This record gives sequence, structure tokens and C-alpha cells, in this order.
Amino acid sequence: MTVETRQRSRDEPADRYDAGVDEVVEGRVMRITGAGKFIVYPVDARGRDVKVGDPARIVIPGKLLHDIMLETREDRISTPIASNWAIIVSGRQSVERCRVFYNSVQLNAIDHMGQARAELRLPRDGSLTFRIPDYMEINDAFLVEVRDGEVLLRGEPFGAIRRLRAPPPKI
Repeated sequence: MTVETRQRSRDEPADRYDAGVDEVVEGRVMRITGAGKFIVYPVDARGRDVKVGDPARIVIPGKLLHDIMLETREDRISTPIASNWAIIVSGRQSVERCRVFYNSVQLNAIDHMGQARAELRLPRDGSLTFRIPDYMEINDAFLVEVRDGEVLLRGEPFGAIRRLRAPPPKI
């Protein structure tokens, strides 16, 4: 069950709810749907179901708050960057100056012309693949940071990022 609530006034900044950890929001139930993305607790815990108009506490899992998602893949390429590993950045929001750092070293992505570039525009609902060069050590403890220009959008240890299967070899 998903519940739409009135959770903040127009004067309250929206970024307050993008903390990246579970967020508890108090509000009033405005609509009930079947999507199931939120955990809803009635304010008066009498064991009854939540209904439209009821006051409620909504727990929004932190993973749903991320607008930028990260994945890794072991995937060999040789030009323009010799690399065995890729970090894939995707998102529900566009990022004008998407930059990725691995262990504080800025990585390159390959643009639509086949050129290595350190900064690209990430379109809304799109993805970019940044390459870890062969000369760099792969270490699960190294930090991966995604930035929009100088603004940090997301940071996670390499080992905590979901790994995708490598594509089948080309024959």
C-alpha cells in the first residue's frame, strides 16, 4: 500500500527529505494505492487499517530517496581506455556536469563520439558508464563519489555497489 500525504508546507525545503537514510514523515493520508513503496503506521495505534483522512507516520526507506543509482560491471575494453571495470551511473534526475571519482581519482566515460571525457551530462532516466583504468587497483573499500560539478550527489564504497553480470563475449 502506498500512501500519498501532505508532508510539508510549501515554505519548507524539499531537500530535507533527501537525506539518504530512512525518513519518518508525519502527515495525513490523502490517497491509497497499491504500489507498496512506503511503510505506514497509524498515529493512534489501535490496530486498525489506515484510511483516507487519517493522520499517519510514513517511513520512507533511504534507498528510495536516491535519485542517482550506482552499479558496477567487470567488462573489458581496450580503447580509448584500457579497462576491466565499469561504474554505471543512472538516475531519475538529470545531472548537468556528472563526474565520478574512484579513490579520489576522477574517472572518464566514453561519449557518443567514442572520446574519453571526465564530465558529461546525465540525462533524466539515462545512464553513463565510467571506466576504471587498468593501472588502478580494484578495492572494495575505495570510495566511489558521483558529483554534479563540485556538488556531491552520492558516495559509496566500491564493494557496496551492486554488481551486474558481464555481457557475453562478442564472437
